[in-house]
Amino acid sequence: MSELTSDDAMTPSHCPRRKPQRLFLGVAACALSTAVGLISLRYVAPSRPAPAPIPNASAHPLALALHAVPAALALIIMPLQLHAGFRTRHPRAHRVIGRTYAGLVGVASLAALRIAPMALGGPVSAAGFTALALAWVASTALGARAAMRRRFDVHRGWMTRSAALTFAAVTLRLLLPLSTRVMGFDFVTAYRAIAWLCWLPNLLVAE
Repeated sequence: MSELTSDDAMTPSHCPRRKPQRLFLGVAACALSTAVGLISLRYVAPSRPAPAPIPNASAHPLALALHAVPAALALIIMPLQLHAGFRTRHPRAHRVIGRTYAGLVGVASLAALRIAPMALGGPVSAAGFTALALAWVASTALGARAAMRRRFDVHRGWMTRSAALTFAAVTLRLLLPLSTRVMGFDFVTAYRAIAWLCWLPNLLVAE
């Protein structure tokens, strides 16, 4: 029962009142995750043009789809898993969705390792996305293992890191127009930097 007390402490009646800024950021992150996840499902419709040149669209179309679609679905369901009230009121659903999320991340990250070497921008981009895929699958696997061992505090820590890495899909899409349209950087140059900047700051925030 000792493991359950930490979850009980997260119920709305025991949580401090959220500051408006924190609530706004949470809602915005949830909305962005859902929107980017839905948009990313376009990869199952290859006739639709991509917003940027993607070498893997022609070189590895199946691997690209196996990365993009599970990653998009993981991004959509991720906010629900982070909601303390949902975890407390619906623990069985939390476990089922959590297993689904872990499976989606597993498929998406392994596919990412296949397509990362051909990422636009050459070796710098490839290294950034490869490191992201490895960190993503490792943090999710460690979080799942901790849950199976009923080490829920450890589980929450690793899954927070996993969620931060899943959110890299959002930060990538925010940084691209900011760096190219607002700051005026060349697209390929910006993409090389964003291959790292889309996830390293997220991980620092999670820590």
